[in-house]
Amino acid sequence: MQVSNFKIHHVPFEDYLKIEGTSYSSIKEFKGPPNNGMSLGTKVHNYILEPHKYCWSDAAIVRDIAKELMTVLGSVIKYLDKEVAFTADFMHNGMLLPYKGRTDLLKIGTIVIDLKILAGSLESAVKYFGYEDQLSGYCLATGSPVALIIAYNKATKKVERKVIAPKPDFWEYQTVSRGRPL
Repeated sequence: MQVSNFKIHHVPFEDYLKIEGTSYSSIKEFKGPPNNGMSLGTKVHNYILEPHKYCWSDAAIVRDIAKELMTVLGSVIKYLDKEVAFTADFMHNGMLLPYKGRTDLLKIGTIVIDLKILAGSLESAVKYFGYEDQLSGYCLATGSPVALIIAYNKATKKVERKVIAPKPDFWEYQTVSRGRPL
């Protein structure tokens, strides 16, 4: 698989949604309002990554979860770009798929980091939600050889980690089945 035309978009999430391209979420066809778990995840993300957007609701639990996640991230967070939206063209077998993604933390060409707030284990969530495919797309587009999921498990109140080595298979299939001829 080849990747070209990589671009960073410094836009709010609402504007990212308007950018043309196929994202992992669009393939999963998520529709509807966020559930309670997703809302908590957004609050924690905002608290850590975009504090100016944090609304201070559920502050006690949000701070506790953020504190646990920050024990893993530590001072490295200051060297990473936050809430990065990007586009790229995926090409495979004569087909082109305009791609878009938005990751929590990124050092282009080095690492993608995604934060998750989960009701159960990270391993179960990876299988159920297909996070390896999601993060593989982020890595392929950004030229990053590795991704890291840092997840807070609400059931155990512990942080779990998983390293993802990008695999192009899912995105090669998507490019051929959803793309257009070059």
